[in-house]
This record gives sequence, structure tokens and C-alpha cells, in this order.
Amino acid sequence: MASSLDYMKSLGTGLIILATGFVLGSIYANWAYDYYMLWKSPVSPEMVSLTAQHYRMRAGQPAFLHHVLHGVLAIGFTGIFIKIYKPTEANTLFDGGSLVLFVIAIVFYLSNLRVAAQSVLTGDWYDIDETTGIQLMSASQVLIVLVFMGVLALQLGQWWAAKDTASQIAKAKREQTQAQSAATSEADTEPSEAEPVKVTGSSKSKANKRK
Repeated sequence: MASSLDYMKSLGTGLIILATGFVLGSIYANWAYDYYMLWKSPVSPEMVSLTAQHYRMRAGQPAFLHHVLHGVLAIGFTGIFIKIYKPTEANTLFDGGSLVLFVIAIVFYLSNLRVAAQSVLTGDWYDIDETTGIQLMSASQVLIVLVFMGVLALQLGQWWAAKDTASQIAKAKREQTQAQSAATSEADTEPSEAEPVKVTGSSKSKANKRK
């Protein structure tokens, strides 16, 4: 029977998948622009202008919309911390790896995307031109996608490993039960040894009279 800790770890997995899916969906909304900026050459000035306008709109949106993303990321971290509470040998690898990948994604977000968002608003790209700056934003988002795909892969791998372990344990228990049942059946079918006949005093006297 599952313990309360197992239920909490299942909740943690759900929170991680929820946060990861939200971030991937948010980045997918930019894919129509990132595709042309990264994989179409040469990049037309019209596409650069459209992409800059798109990111300018996103960077200038109300602050609470940015905080929604921050809150979702906090939910993901909460899920990881729930799962690494009282860690086992299995989730040390899978959930520890997920924590590292979450931190890497946050570093990309703060160091590349947040800085680039300010450049989109102000038009100041420092030592690079606008096209290169927007391409760096797009490339950073692709890297974040790969990082979060790694998180999903680790969570899926953990689920598969737990399922395989539970299957092996159940199989071992069935084999042990069958072996015990077979041993009990063999013991029941063995012929019992003949009990020795006890000679009583009356039997001895009868035998003497016959003589």
C-alpha cells in the first residue's frame, strides 16, 4: 500500500510536468518567428522587423504576466524539492538531474532573454546589430527547450525505472509464493511412516494361554 510520502512524490512529479509543459508552450508561441530567424537564410528585413515587433510586445506586457511565468517556474522547483525530500538512490539521479537542468534554464532566461528583452524595448543592442541580437534570443529559447525536454526525459526515465523495479519485485514474490506452495504440496503427499504396534499386558497373557 502506497505511503503518504509516495503520494507526495507523485504530486511533485505532476508539478514538474505542469511547469515544464507551460514553459514549452510559452516558447512554442514564438516558434513562428524563431524558425525564420534561425533556419532561413538570408533573413529578410521584413522578418526581422516583425520578430522585433513581436518580442517588443511581449517584453512590454504588464508585469504580472511575467510574474505568471516566474510563479510557474517556482511551482516546478517546489515539485523537485518535494521529490528530493528524503531522497532514495533512484531519485538522487533523476530528480537531482532535473534540478540541475531547471537551474540551467533559469540561467539562460536571466542572462540572455531578460537582457535581450530590454534591448528590444530600448533598441540598444550594445556591440551587436538587431538581427544578431534577435537570433541570440531565438537560439537561447531553443536551448531552453532542449533543457526542459531533458527534464521530461528524466521524469519519464524515473517512472519507467520505478515501474520495472515494481514488476521485478512482484515477479520475485510470485515465484517465492509458488515455491512455498509446491514445497507444502510435496510435504502433504509424502507417505507417513507406519506407527509401531504397542503390545499391552492383556495381549501378552492371551499369547501365553495359547502356548
